[in-house]
Amino acid sequence: MAKWASRITACVTIAILVVLTAYTIFAPSYSSTNLASKTTEEQKGDLLITSTAYVSPSGQPVLASDKGYATIIKTSRDGKTILEEYLDENGNPAVLSAGYSSIKREYTDGLNTRIIYLDSEKQPVVISSGYDTIRRTYNDARLSDTDTYWIGDEQVERKQGYWSLKRLYGTGKDRKRVIRQEYRDQNELLTSNSSGYAYWERAFNEQGKVAIQKYYGADGKPASISFGYYGYQREYDGEGRTTRIIYLGEDGQPANTSRGYAIEKTVYDEAGAKTFYYDANGEPVTAGKNQFGVLKTDDGNTYLNEDGEMLFRLDNILQTYPVLVLVCGSLVLVIALCAKGKLQSVFIAVYFCFIIYMTMAWRETGTSRARFELFWSYRQFLTNKKLRLEILNNIWLFVPFGIAVRIFIQERTPTKSFLWTVLISILFSAGIESVQLAARIGLCEVDDVISNSLGAVVGAILANSFQGREPSSIL
Repeated sequence: MAKWASRITACVTIAILVVLTAYTIFAPSYSSTNLASKTTEEQKGDLLITSTAYVSPSGQPVLASDKGYATIIKTSRDGKTILEEYLDENGNPAVLSAGYSSIKREYTDGLNTRIIYLDSEKQPVVISSGYDTIRRTYNDARLSDTDTYWIGDEQVERKQGYWSLKRLYGTGKDRKRVIRQEYRDQNELLTSNSSGYAYWERAFNEQGKVAIQKYYGADGKPASISFGYYGYQREYDGEGRTTRIIYLGEDGQPANTSRGYAIEKTVYDEAGAKTFYYDANGEPVTAGKNQFGVLKTDDGNTYLNEDGEMLFRLDNILQTYPVLVLVCGSLVLVIALCAKGKLQSVFIAVYFCFIIYMTMAWRETGTSRARFELFWSYRQFLTNKKLRLEILNNIWLFVPFGIAVRIFIQERTPTKSFLWTVLISILFSAGIESVQLAARIGLCEVDDVISNSLGAVVGAILANSFQGREPSSIL
């Protein structure tokens, strides 16, 4: 009876994983760019309540995947917004990726001097940047000039490495535009933020778009930021869309970034936005092995060759046709369960190489990137289709590995084998992320280790249940 109960548990676990993956693949995904919106207003005493919802063709509120909410409700008094609330498609509070559900604004002399972030219960909440309140001051022209960050009545440092932000404005037609933004420490001295610069300066084109932006250190010298550039120039089409970005070196001239290109050119068509890479001399180059460009759509990225066609490589195919993840994952899972003896050792070796290929090959190179914030992607699991699919793919990737390692380890007790399987999988996943960080490929994330480990756990449960052993005591 216990053995069958264990098998039922394993089948239910896989069924849940299959259903979640299938739902993510086939459920419609909407972004604010392809959704209509519907706005209603209601006057309640001296309050004006404005509700704007993204709606489906049938007129029902739907979640905009790029926004994280379906409806925003703004409550205003005397023309000033005092509360912004974010709701999901069912009318419940939506927790945005930064960790808040609504924003309260307080005013002094008609100027918004406090911005307070609230949770779903309308209580102050510390957001992902490390504060719950922004206190804002204004210059003589009534333009915001300084932001400081607080938790309650205590000023704090943002996680990005500074205590306050100061804006400086231009003159003439730029008098209301920020031409310089400074980052300061607790003593109001210039300090480098986590991106490696202390301030930036920018200039605008005739349409008011940013034409050039450069970065500087606290010493006033040009500063290099992520991917090894010191500034950039932008060009736009008639619709205001970016068509060309030129990355600048320390001398202000076009220079190759650490990713190997100096220029991004983007063209727009019915398929989406296609971006191609060029060096400082205008010659096509790759951003990673054989990747000359990328097609960006709401459903993700498709990597392109020099002719603008989809690259024929496994990770690109799986990303373009995500249903194959479900098909291939199920097939490999069955093979892992059926492999025995020497075949099991061969399977482990081959699958080990496959994981290395999927996680480390064909990645863009650049400055070391890491995100150690725990469960940041899981907090967006319900609202962000792209992140949800990445999480599920990382789980699927390690299910066959967990099965194979669990069967290969011949400990006397299933519990000990199970624990060894999970430990090996955690160490393997953590090793991959560490190599990615050291080799400056991809993004090193703690959440990836968690997802891989969950996959290994699922695999170990399946192996325990269908290999003729007594079920583990931990089930």
